Amino acid sequence: HAPASASGRDRLVSLLDPGVQRRLTIVVAPPGYGKTVLLSQWAAAQPRRRVRWLTLEPDDNDVGHFARHLRAALGSSTAPSDQTTPSPLDMGDEENLPAFVAELLSDLERSPPTTVMLDDFHVLSNPTLVDAFSTLVEHVPPWIHVVLATRVDPPLRSHRFRLSDALVELRQEDLAFEHVEAAQGIRRPAGRDLTAPHIDALVARTGGWAVGVQP
Repeated sequence: HAPASASGRDRLVSLLDPGVQRRLTIVVAPPGYGKTVLLSQWAAAQPRRRVRWLTLEPDDNDVGHFARHLRAALGSSTAPSDQTTPSPLDMGDEENLPAFVAELLSDLERSPPTTVMLDDFHVLSNPTLVDAFSTLVEHVPPWIHVVLATRVDPPLRSHRFRLSDALVELRQEDLAFEHVEAAQGIRRPAGRDLTAPHIDALVARTGGWAVGVQP
């Protein structure tokens, strides 16, 4: 959907700012609430911070595909130097996941402050991979910030992050359009204003769903 208004964008971006001081940020909402747009706007507002973006796809449930995809996104030195000799992970050997995680953590220890964004995390349904990724997040150095955008709560060990105050969560109600944002979202494509009662009724009926308030 179209980006939120300037004031709406600033409100939402400000909700993400505290996450830089935490280990993990989770943005959870159904389709059409602007998760990807929001994270793109937040990343653009952090010109001095190193940001690495990975959009997950169903093929990432294959261990080898996920390993290559994540290594490429991070610019990791764990990629095999001898391309003629595939690593066990490239061949989909799940038993080597702990070693892969250890190598990534070693790389991240040498990285500058970095935000790692994984969009569409809900497509990752391989429990072995999800567990390995949760272990990775639990042990990243404090200057690494992980952001997940997902349609459903990820099956991570999130309670550990909550207990240690290492988690920022944005949910459907946080991303929902408020009155001013809905009014501006209608005005841009339609070229006209609705009355305040009509806007309030539209927001109430759609629950502030960004796609729902677009004409």
